[in-house]
Amino acid sequence: MSEEDKTADEVLLNFKVKTSSDGLHNITIPETATVLDLKTKLASEEYENVPTDRQRLIYSGRVLKNEEHLATYKIKNGNTIHMVKSAASNAAQNPANGGAGASATPATGVPTNMAAGTANNPLANLTGARYAGQVNLPSRDMFGVDGGMGAPPNEDQVADMLSDPATAQIMNEALNNPQMVDMMIQANPNLRALGPAAR
Repeated sequence: MSEEDKTADEVLLNFKVKTSSDGLHNITIPETATVLDLKTKLASEEYENVPTDRQRLIYSGRVLKNEEHLATYKIKNGNTIHMVKSAASNAAQNPANGGAGASATPATGVPTNMAAGTANNPLANLTGARYAGQVNLPSRDMFGVDGGMGAPPNEDQVADMLSDPATAQIMNEALNNPQMVDMMIQANPNLRALGPAAR
């Protein structure tokens, strides 16, 4: 069979590839091609110039697998495949660090829990699993119908709470933490109005 006969028998797909950066490419490729073949085509400078390992192709809500043929996904002419570019790996971004990246210390002044959204919240640790069951948090019975705390505790309840060694330790740690004291001062308008005298 000659090359001309092979190409005449192949069914060509003509579809669009839309990128996350709003790029739109018209692609013509045989349906017998694999997803990796399509990614290789998109990796060229003519199209997106993105390495194949950083490309994710999505069609009809499914992520296309490299080893599958395009015919597997029943792609129709004129349809659109979406391409998402994944971030480069840390090893590719920082080749000078080599294997020392895992043991590197964090930058000074940068909190390690910044990604969790709790970087500047001194109370964040109180709700973590580390203290589960150790801190006397209010029970659900204390909350009223509207989510209020109900009546304030009476004198006996306050005395019991203050005589509890765990509560005393938490209060001491909180008041010895300058971030906590600053947060309490900033949260209370009366203390904030006192300025430095509030300390």
